Amino acid sequence: MRRALIACGLAVVLIASLMASPIRAQSTRRTPTPTPTPENLLKNGGFEGAFTRQWNVANDIWVNGRVAEGWMAWWRDPGEPDSEYPGRCPQDDAACQPWHDPEYRETRGIPYTPPRIRSGDNSQMYFTSFGLHEGGVYQRAVGVPKGWRVTFTIWARAWSNDTEDTAESSGQPSLNVQAGIDPTGGIDPWGSTVIWSQASDTLDAWVENSVSAVAQSDAVTVFFRSRPDRALKHVDVVVDDAQLILIGPPPPTPVIIDSPNNVAGAPAQVAESASPQIIIHIVQPGDTLFGIAQQYHADLSAIYALNELNETSVLKIGQAIQVPLPIERPPTPIPTPEPPAPQPVAAGTLCVGAFEDVAGDGRYAEDDTRLPDAAFTITDGQGRTLIVSNTAQCLNDLAAGAYVVSVQLPAGYLATTDTRWGVALAGGARVEVAAGGRRVEPNEQAAPATLPGIAIGTGSIVILASAVIIARRLRRI
Repeated sequence: MRRALIACGLAVVLIASLMASPIRAQSTRRTPTPTPTPENLLKNGGFEGAFTRQWNVANDIWVNGRVAEGWMAWWRDPGEPDSEYPGRCPQDDAACQPWHDPEYRETRGIPYTPPRIRSGDNSQMYFTSFGLHEGGVYQRAVGVPKGWRVTFTIWARAWSNDTEDTAESSGQPSLNVQAGIDPTGGIDPWGSTVIWSQASDTLDAWVENSVSAVAQSDAVTVFFRSRPDRALKHVDVVVDDAQLILIGPPPPTPVIIDSPNNVAGAPAQVAESASPQIIIHIVQPGDTLFGIAQQYHADLSAIYALNELNETSVLKIGQAIQVPLPIERPPTPIPTPEPPAPQPVAAGTLCVGAFEDVAGDGRYAEDDTRLPDAAFTITDGQGRTLIVSNTAQCLNDLAAGAYVVSVQLPAGYLATTDTRWGVALAGGARVEVAAGGRRVEPNEQAAPATLPGIAIGTGSIVILASAVIIARRLRRI
């Protein structure tokens, strides 16, 4: 009996050991290291935070509405009725469609159904009513490694119809939305160096738009644009979740192959008529024939001819494209020229000030006086503070670019204008920003009930303003 009990005990110990072995082996298995998320080179890619008023690039007109911090608005200016982009149409021209400036707004707080925010708490919206437009937003990113390949992606959603149904579009063929990159860092959306993605349709659904390029300098500019086909009552575009990421360093030296013209036994030719060397480029996502020609400094028409392609051809990922390299000829000796005189950096003047708005209408009048003790803050497009001062002043020889101006009025004054502006300063331009404020009397603060005309408190003003905005949008939706 005793031996039987001992044998049973040994069996239990052996079974427990065998059962524990796989558990110990499983517990030593390592968790895979997650792949790091690529760094977004854009500022405020989620279109969150503060939305401010801005000048257009020429500093001659305010943007209609407000734009997310870090981004700039752009659009095609409407012209005269007889122009290609008429701002209004003659009464007897039924085929004419007018062009309008888009209105820019944040979507936070607008009761859309379904919501127009893809992620986070906000997104950028712009729209026109009974008018066409060509425009969108852009941002210039600095600190990009020259020669590296970058990819820009941005999500967009559009809604357009002549009804009040906010969930479904109708009557609009397409808004022709595109993502673009200028690898040279230029800010002209109509420039020849901008590489655009193929146009996509984003009606009633979030669609990702993407384009890639090789950086030609230490800065690149990303663009988003839309151009509707028809001027309907509602033409709304919303963008969110934008990214500019590095894809990789410059590609290795490609394999050189002989030109088809260099047949066996052909006599040697002089340098002036020598056939170019040809490389094989494998098409990657976002590649275009124009971008490939730029990358290798090749002639675009020669690429067309060598590959039997034209400007309407569509590339496929993995497709092999023959690229003729330019023929290198020995340089002709020329006299060493004098070093060119240094060119002045494009600069402008930005002035800030504050005035006592006696009439309280938000406009400067001749009898208005300068408001002392106002605090001024100016930051550049990278968020770096340039000045913090209590003195109205002008910043001369300020480099052209984007700036944010904030004004804090002294105690006892209520703002009658905006106190935060986004400014796009162009070379040679002079921009003056002035905040207005009216004096608030002590009895006006202590006993607002005695002044019916201004008895609404700050919280009520915010609620009333929100109600007006929502009512206005509900009329449009």
